[in-house]
Amino acid sequence: MIKLFIVDDEDMEREGIRSLFDWSQLGITIIGEAWNGQAALEALVDVEADIVITDVRMPGMNGLEFASRLKRHYPNVKFIFISGYEDFDAARNAVDVSAVAYLMKPINKETLMDTIAGAIGRIQEEKHREKEEVQLKHQVEESLPLLREQLLRDILLGIERIDDDRTMQRAASYGLSLPAIPTAVMIVKAEELGVDREDSEHLKTIAVYRELSGMIGEETNLPVVMTREGEYVVLIPCSPILAQEDMEEHLEQTAASWIQQLQRSTGMTLAIGIALAEEGIRSCPRYYRMARTAVGRKFYSGAQNVLWHEDDEGSWAHYPIVIHRSKAELEEAILTSDPARIEQIVTASLQGKSMKKEQAWFVAIDLLNTALQTLAEKKELVKAAFEQEKAPWEKLMQMDTIDSLAAWVVAYIQGIAELIKKNQGNRNEHIVQTIKQWVKSEYMTDVTINSIAGRVFLAPGYVRKLFKNHTGMTLKEYIVQTRMKNASELLRQPERKVNEVALAVGYENVSYFCAVFKNFYGISPGDFKDAYQILA
Repeated sequence: MIKLFIVDDEDMEREGIRSLFDWSQLGITIIGEAWNGQAALEALVDVEADIVITDVRMPGMNGLEFASRLKRHYPNVKFIFISGYEDFDAARNAVDVSAVAYLMKPINKETLMDTIAGAIGRIQEEKHREKEEVQLKHQVEESLPLLREQLLRDILLGIERIDDDRTMQRAASYGLSLPAIPTAVMIVKAEELGVDREDSEHLKTIAVYRELSGMIGEETNLPVVMTREGEYVVLIPCSPILAQEDMEEHLEQTAASWIQQLQRSTGMTLAIGIALAEEGIRSCPRYYRMARTAVGRKFYSGAQNVLWHEDDEGSWAHYPIVIHRSKAELEEAILTSDPARIEQIVTASLQGKSMKKEQAWFVAIDLLNTALQTLAEKKELVKAAFEQEKAPWEKLMQMDTIDSLAAWVVAYIQGIAELIKKNQGNRNEHIVQTIKQWVKSEYMTDVTINSIAGRVFLAPGYVRKLFKNHTGMTLKEYIVQTRMKNASELLRQPERKVNEVALAVGYENVSYFCAVFKNFYGISPGDFKDAYQILA
């Protein structure tokens, strides 16, 4: 029911308003009345009215002052002002408190009915809007945990790059405070689940996730991230008051305690890999891979359940540093869709036959992340890549030999290159045509690959390969070809001298121009000019 309150200093006026309608049939109940503004304020201290009909001029506190004060306490109340005086200043002030209407006495029944109906419509609209806002807020609050976990998962897997403020702003909007201080990356890994696992095993992994989420509150305010079934990542910012040795001991004890509690409650065999990301969240993706490699040793080490990536420090002495130098080359090979070069880079990175399987996994994951990062600006391509192979990190760990691992990684990255090629074929064609137009219009200037690459905002090496793949000739050859064709046209003009033509097509050194011209046409510029004049 809509709640109505009446304020007027005349008893007959208040009685008249009460008797105008059968208010209950209109869905309205009269919750009280008062003879002036002060009395009305006292009556409405603990009761909120939806509509207030009030006289403007009353002894003591008038209707406008009363409305202004009540509005502070109940901002949604709707006022209908009535008066026996044509007080336009009062009408203007009534607008200041969002009055529904300003009616003159004696009150017209139909006018009041229309005014009441309009007020009720506004009240219902506002309540509906408030209800929608509450529902929307509830939906957002319900989705926030999933959004937080998804963002952290994308960061750890290298899908979300932390190279500007965009990611940090997105995290803040989700209520996430991403650590900038050294952070422990702890991977809790359940026993390997076979392809034909029972539903009970799946339920156990969910139980591990739920219980772990409830256990980490004292250590971190970041959520548990399930990067794949049976693998959970916890990020713990390191306490600045603890020395590194004490922090490591604390983390090891915490990890052992978690394993004990989780194994007791779920019956799952668990291990935890730990790596300390020195630069906070920005270095967590790399240290996530290290922690993952460390926890992967559980299936070779046997009894040890808490494993640090530093434990492998000695065995990484012969780690192929070339993988770090070849990332840019791999990205370029992918963008130019060069399958042979992709195979060469991957094979070279994994050729160390003395590598342990865990080291090979690390290299392979590094290569996969580099490939996937080339898709970072194209979310639909990332989706397509994961549709082709839903769990590439899991798949590569099923390879038994380095050779089979290398072959699988080559095929996967070549697939990504093909995705990019299909997506940007038209764009690349446009770039090549743009380059050709620039060369044709500016061949007489100092045109270089670097200057052209700067114009299309691409790396020179990428431009060089892109142009060669699309035209069959190098960009340098095309520049020379354009200059020589224009030089031959100029040499046909009788008044043109060889040195003038050389300068006109961009060669200050006439001898060098003559050598290039002869190499291109098999005849010197002077002989070409003479021969053309004879023929002419």
